[in-house]
Amino acid sequence: QENIIVPQCGVAPGFTNMCVGDASRRLGTITKVRVFVGGLPQRPTPPLNYRIVFSLEDVINEYSRPARIIEYGKEKLVDALSGRGFLNFPGVGRLEYFITDGLGSLPRSFPNVREMNEYTLRYPGHAEMMNTLRVLRFFDNKEVQVNGLAITPRKLSIALLKGAMSLGRPEDLLALRVEVEGKLGKKTLISYRILDYYDPRGKVSAMARTTAYPCTSIALLVGQRKLRSVGVVPPERIAKDLQHFGFVLSRLRSRGVRVGMPS
Repeated sequence: QENIIVPQCGVAPGFTNMCVGDASRRLGTITKVRVFVGGLPQRPTPPLNYRIVFSLEDVINEYSRPARIIEYGKEKLVDALSGRGFLNFPGVGRLEYFITDGLGSLPRSFPNVREMNEYTLRYPGHAEMMNTLRVLRFFDNKEVQVNGLAITPRKLSIALLKGAMSLGRPEDLLALRVEVEGKLGKKTLISYRILDYYDPRGKVSAMARTTAYPCTSIALLVGQRKLRSVGVVPPERIAKDLQHFGFVLSRLRSRGVRVGMPS
């Protein structure tokens, strides 16, 4: 039977992996990968300056689950919300970034890379607030006794945070940047970028658009029998084929998602 499974085929992991796959085709040997991605409200509302655009439970998982990175060629686990810094994203402004566990299959596909990290983007100040809650064990799953009642800190935190993370208007944006360093005769850095916005006509969030369209593009390639591989095939392997990655890009463009590409 010629079955094929393409895992983790959304925006990140997913499209970000495809960018790395395309970069490896261009560069031959890649040595460093940095992925920056975040779904953000277009008009941030205090105190958290964040509005959920997918499951809050998954957001808390991102903030609490140890993250895989590659450092000096070795895979290791580090705390989520660590490695914080700031960048200026064109069209958005100053954002903070921090490590989260979103590399997916990339470490296995590129075992010789010296450095590899995925960073989540947020408006400045958000990470410090979330890290304080994490350190104080508000995201723990272990029950505690309060006046004879068994309470799970994580469940209580989710119930309380849901209100604060639902403030403001639904219009969101998706900011993504993938930087890949390699050797094309000499040390070379190439990057990919997306800045997508809420679709007011269809009332579809930027997060939904950029998550769904890469997935449906791959589904079309599978349905049209254009992929010759069988078994488990990660997105980055598919994108090493110029025609396949070009097809995904054309589908994104047809939906109004513009991808900034290396020249």
